[in-house]
Amino acid sequence: MSDLSHLLTATRGLYQRATGHLRGDLEEEQIPLYDLAFGTAELAAAEEALAAAAAAPAGGGYLGALAETFTAEAIANALQRLSVRLPSYGLGANDLPPGWADVVAGPLSPQRLALLGRQVLERGGAGGAVGRITTSV
Repeated sequence: MSDLSHLLTATRGLYQRATGHLRGDLEEEQIPLYDLAFGTAELAAAEEALAAAAAAPAGGGYLGALAETFTAEAIANALQRLSVRLPSYGLGANDLPPGWADVVAGPLSPQRLALLGRQVLERGGAGGAVGRITTSV
């Protein structure tokens, strides 16, 4: 199991723990409940993406890169949602997986995203809508 898969499992566990902490009071806990529902859906989709890539020939190749990027983004989003309201979920800073930012940094690096973007365009994806942004300072 890759570092990303381990981190996904750990994040799902945190979400289960956080869900168990809440009472389900829509009046008082609307935002935490929404965040947990949204994050849980993203994490479930990431699990499915990784499983589909693993089942693909040659380790997934392009599909694997897409799955890894999506999973890293889902984990980063999920942990960010928790981290801004840790006490609401009965969690503390030490409950977040150590080194999580380092694990997601690789798949989300500008270089990896640019490479993946080129692969998407080469395959005819994104409708050719991606262009070059120029800036002047």
